[in-house]
Amino acid sequence: MTEQQIELYRGTAIRFIENNSQDLVRIYLENRKNEEGLLGINLADIETTKNIEVAYIPLHILPEELLKSVNERKEVNNENIIYFLLITPFEEKIIELDIRTLNQIKPPVSQQVEASSSLTTLPEVQEDLEELDELTELEEPKDEAKEEW
Repeated sequence: MTEQQIELYRGTAIRFIENNSQDLVRIYLENRKNEEGLLGINLADIETTKNIEVAYIPLHILPEELLKSVNERKEVNNENIIYFLLITPFEEKIIELDIRTLNQIKPPVSQQVEASSSLTTLPEVQEDLEELDELTELEEPKDEAKEEW
């Protein structure tokens, strides 16, 4: 794991959120009516599936440590914050975004997603995957060095 790989995953998640903000806000608000939770953005298998998975995760099923962290953040934030759980092969990280700001984000026309299409069909995801493949190839010799020990 390199800092560059971590930043690539984080950047991919942020672009995904920006480009799909309207759909993500809708998913969040529809589910929050039933029970409090956060949106999970799973990039852990993106290299093999070529998809970013999004799911609403009720707070009551979160591990205790993660739930504590979310509750601490909720105490200092207002009700306009959407919480995301970014899941990558390297980390699980909570991201907070103000729903009022998120609602104002409009992706470029070339990247707007039709309402009926998948949230995971954005062109920049493929570019990020190619860059991640290159970074992974650069790290492979480290594994060979371990075998020599």
